[in-house]
Amino acid sequence: MTNDHLCVTSGTAYTDIDALACAIAFAELNSCIAVLPGVFNATIPKSILQWNFSFRTEYEKLYDYVVIVDMSNPKYISSRISENNIIKVFDHHSGFENYWMERGNQGKIEFVGACATLIFELFKNTKPSVTTANLLYTAIFANTLNFNANITTERDKNAFENLKSFINLPENWIEQYYSEVENSVFVNINDILHNDTKILENYWAIAQIELYNAANLFRNASFLQALEYVMDKYPDYLLTIPSISEGKNYIITNSEKIKQTLSEKMLICWNKKPDFDNCDSFRIHDYFRHILLGQTNKLYLRKEILKIIDMR
Repeated sequence: MTNDHLCVTSGTAYTDIDALACAIAFAELNSCIAVLPGVFNATIPKSILQWNFSFRTEYEKLYDYVVIVDMSNPKYISSRISENNIIKVFDHHSGFENYWMERGNQGKIEFVGACATLIFELFKNTKPSVTTANLLYTAIFANTLNFNANITTERDKNAFENLKSFINLPENWIEQYYSEVENSVFVNINDILHNDTKILENYWAIAQIELYNAANLFRNASFLQALEYVMDKYPDYLLTIPSISEGKNYIITNSEKIKQTLSEKMLICWNKKPDFDNCDSFRIHDYFRHILLGQTNKLYLRKEILKIIDMR
């Protein structure tokens, strides 16, 4: 029987694979409703949407009890939720631990690689369904850049290994997943740059695209056109692109303030251009003279960058 008084939900800005996995898993464990109001981003390819799980995109009523997953910033909680009804918050982003502690949070806000790790740890002696296991498994490797991100912990690795007993994914699922995400990015680049942008308290706009190999993105005319549009919209804009196979991030910004802040806290080589040989897109060399392009010496997720520069 479904507990109609309880719902599990995440933020309104967007829904990524971690938020999806956490909500579906918690709903299964507690026989409650999952509500995901944020637009699904590129980390959820079409093949995953064909898996057997259910959720709602709108709050059909005011729930007596609400659990928040993969998000702890009150700014991104739906206005349809009363903060007094939030009983637990599970997140792996830092910054709001004291805020929720003061409100009696019974969940966990801990800096692990994936919030899916925290939710899987709740199962203990209960076996997740195959679909839930598949989602949690995928969320963990996706949110740790296939365990290459600095935020990866032993808890993430242990959860990932334990989930292998419950999944039914193909052996090459990790490669298949990243290939699907990459294809989705190229097809839907305009929507992706708009839907996966986080606006900080100082109005900086921070977007992220995770790719297995980001080099091809710079040869895509649609990407450059979409990038030009969002940079015109946001005077302080940052796009971070973790390129997993290359072991580094491309950092793109139109803001000297952002460049200076990042340079003070991170090792970034600025104005190092990608290889544009055999590229057919429009005036790319000229275009990159008008933006700030950097490369890191290792992989970073957006949440790691925000933590390093002490912003949220």
